[in-house]
Amino acid sequence: MIRCYYCGRWFKNKQALRAHLRFCPNRPR
Repeated sequence: MIRCYYCGRWFKNKQALRAHLRFCPNRPR
């Protein structure tokens, strides 16, 4: 699994993480 470095959520793969990063509330500009 791979972790979102901004909010700490876990995802099954890079594709899931990439889709999440678009909407991650903790992601800086």
